[in-house]
Amino acid sequence: MSTKHLRSAFLYQRFSSEQQSGNSSLFRQTQAQEDWLTRHPDVVVAERLVDHAMSGYKGHHLTKGALGRLVAQIEAGHIEKGSLILVEHFSRLSRLNHEKLQRELTPN
Repeated sequence: MSTKHLRSAFLYQRFSSEQQSGNSSLFRQTQAQEDWLTRHPDVVVAERLVDHAMSGYKGHHLTKGALGRLVAQIEAGHIEKGSLILVEHFSRLSRLNHEKLQRELTPN
């Protein structure tokens, strides 16, 4: 009998402002992630991370938020290779241009 190796997924969600806290953004993001997980039973949720009211344009989610803490855990080797960061859309990770995003993610 063959046993499939289960992969870990870190579910990340973000919305930009307090005004969005009552809208459907988190519901929509959660639904997209749950739909994907249903189609990929070899993936288990390791952690759910949400950055509340953190703009993707300013990069605060990378310096002060949950995504930044996750990146630090990855860089420190605390996250198993092959793990996934599951987002509804790339824009949830960042709205910074490529160069600024690289500067934010590169240690000094």
